[in-house]
Amino acid sequence: MERLQARKAQQHSNLLRLVDFWVKEETSLCSNLKQVYLLLDYEDNTLEDDIVQRQLEGRQWQGQELLQMLLGLVNVLLFLQESGTSHNCISPKSVLITR
Repeated sequence: MERLQARKAQQHSNLLRLVDFWVKEETSLCSNLKQVYLLLDYEDNTLEDDIVQRQLEGRQWQGQELLQMLLGLVNVLLFLQESGTSHNCISPKSVLITR
């Protein structure tokens, strides 16, 4: 829970804000189960969505667009590394694009 508290306190323009989280614990005769729920800011345009849309429209990225995207990714990854946080799943589905 300490890591979630630390993540909740993090503020960065290229990182979704963790608004809140809660843990639901269930105990039965043979097991203990913890479910963690995260409430994040909503953003609906992923890199994967953008890739598909560009393919459908026959559009390619311009050099400046790619550079902006890369700089944003590097910036937030450096921020996470310096704060001791790992992302664990960097993929086109987890990279959000703002227009």
